[in-house]
Amino acid sequence: AGVTDRYAPAAPEQIPVHAIDEAENGEEALYKIISFKPNIIFMDIRLAGKNGLEVARTIRASDWSGTIVVLTSNELPEYRTAAFACGADYFLTKGKTTSDEIVSLLNSVRTFSSRNRRQSAINGR
Repeated sequence: AGVTDRYAPAAPEQIPVHAIDEAENGEEALYKIISFKPNIIFMDIRLAGKNGLEVARTIRASDWSGTIVVLTSNELPEYRTAAFACGADYFLTKGKTTSDEIVSLLNSVRTFSSRNRRQSAINGR
């Protein structure tokens, strides 16, 4: 089961989700992120082709400024360190992260994004 199958069912009741999409590999993920500029992405480290860390590094070097949540089934500290070094904002472990934790994360990202948009408008950006 994909990330969408596991976590998305809880989100629509508590978070207004406009679109959820998946990518089969790193190249497709990169294309979709650059083309559609989502506010938040959940990305597995183990993507075919370009892995999730390479995709994170690439999009952080672009003008995309959304939130990156890296998912993995491996809790090794080296994975966490590498994810943050590549630009991840959050690091979650599959199978241990609950739907409630995902909803809480989405709420905090949404609140932070709304605050930043208001502050940008005040500053004339």
